[in-house]
Amino acid sequence: MSPKRSQGKTAARELNPKWRTQLSDHVIGLCWHPSCKSIAVATVDGHVALIDAADGRTIWQRQIHRVGAADLHLSVQGDRLVSAGHDGVAKLLSADGGDVIAELPGGTSWVERVSFSPSGELILVAAGKHVRLFGSSGELLLSLPDTPFTVSDIAWFHHDPCFAVLTYGVLRLFVPSETDPVQSYEWKGSMLKLAVSPNGRYLATGNQDCSVHLFLTGTTKDLEMSGYPAKVRLLSWDHQSRFLATGGGAACCVWDFAGGGPAGSKPKTLSASRSPLSALAFQHRGELLASGNEDGTLALWLPKQDEVVRGQVCLAAEISQLGWAPDDRGLAAGCADGSVCFFAL
Repeated sequence: MSPKRSQGKTAARELNPKWRTQLSDHVIGLCWHPSCKSIAVATVDGHVALIDAADGRTIWQRQIHRVGAADLHLSVQGDRLVSAGHDGVAKLLSADGGDVIAELPGGTSWVERVSFSPSGELILVAAGKHVRLFGSSGELLLSLPDTPFTVSDIAWFHHDPCFAVLTYGVLRLFVPSETDPVQSYEWKGSMLKLAVSPNGRYLATGNQDCSVHLFLTGTTKDLEMSGYPAKVRLLSWDHQSRFLATGGGAACCVWDFAGGGPAGSKPKTLSASRSPLSALAFQHRGELLASGNEDGTLALWLPKQDEVVRGQVCLAAEISQLGWAPDDRGLAAGCADGSVCFFAL
C-alpha cells in the first residue's frame, strides 16, 4: 500500500485569524484549557505562557527551563501543566499562575516527552533511555528499567490504565503498577512517532524508513503502509478511530479503517502546498482535519467526504503546532517564529 500524491482542489474559503500574538521563540507545545478560555504554550527557549483565548492577551509568561523546552501537556482538570526541559527535569506547574509545584528529574540531561494520564493523576516522563512515572503532586511512583535504545515517544491509551513506550525496534505496553511490559511488539527499524487509536485497537508508528506501521493490540498481526517521500513524523487519529492522517512529505495521506481496514486500499491524498507538512490535528468530536506546512500553509479538510480544501490561509512562518479547542469551535496554530494565531470556526 503506497501513498500516491495527487493535488487536491484549492477552491477554499480564506481563513482569517481572530487574533495573533507574538511569543519569544519557536512554539514547541500548545494545549487548550478544558474550559476553552485559555491556551498554554511552550517555546524552545524554555518559556511557558498562558494566553487568553478570547483576545490573545498573555495572562502570564515565565522562563521555566533555562536551557530550553521540548514538550508541554495539560491535565484533564486544567489545573496543572507539565513541561519537558533540556535542563534534565520536567516541571509540574500551576496552570493559573505558572508557579513551579515540583521538579521531576528525568535521569539524564534532556527530558524529551511528558504526558498526563487521561485521569490526570499520573505523569509520564521520558528522558534518554529512562521512563519514570510520577504522581499528580510530583512524587516518584515507578522507574522502568532502562531501555536498550533512546525512547522516541510515549503515549497513554485513551481509556485503559495502560501506556506505550516506543524505542528503536520495539514498542512496549505497560500498566502503571508493573516494571515489566504486559505486551511487546517488535519491528526491525527506527520508529519515531506513536499514536494510539481512541478505541485502543491500533498502535500506529511513523518511521525513519518512510513508512507507517500498524500493530493490532492483543494480536500478533501487523500492517505496513510504505512509499512516503520522507520519514513519517506526523500521525493523527479521528475520534471514531476510522481515519488515520499521516504526514511524510508535502501531502497528507488519510487511511480509512472502516470495513476490512486499510489493507489493499489507497489513502485519500490531501495536498495544499508543495512544502513539507509540519503539523496535523483532527477535531476532538467533529470530522475536520487541520494540516500545517513548513511554508505556513494552514488548511482544513473533510476527509470523510472528499479531498477538497475547505479553508486555507498562509501564515508568516512554519506551522509547528495545531490544537483544536475542546468544543471544536476554534483552532490555534503555533509557528516557528513564535507567533500564535486563533481561528474561530
